[in-house]
Amino acid sequence: MSRTEFNISNLSDLLKCLDSAEKDHNEFSKFVRDAEVFCQNEKRDGAVSINLARYREIWLDLEVINALALDDWESSGMPDNWTSQWDETYKHDAQEVMAELRVLLAAL
Repeated sequence: MSRTEFNISNLSDLLKCLDSAEKDHNEFSKFVRDAEVFCQNEKRDGAVSINLARYREIWLDLEVINALALDDWESSGMPDNWTSQWDETYKHDAQEVMAELRVLLAAL
């Protein structure tokens, strides 16, 4: 089982972003980017341990949803208000995967 260490302050930041990620496709996209950076952190003092392999699996699922949503948004002409399409097509799947991430992070 692959494990890595993360700085607790970074974990707090990630959890804050996780709470707002389902709002719309822009917030979700930012969260997916930050979640990738989070899993690349080096071991530091005051860090917590996490199952990195499982974290990366969850992140990959988030990245797939993000890629599909962004492609759909771009194909729609990148409208300023795309919330209804996000809610209808992608939000539920994003919420399910983010719930898996919450479970993983709650074990820390």
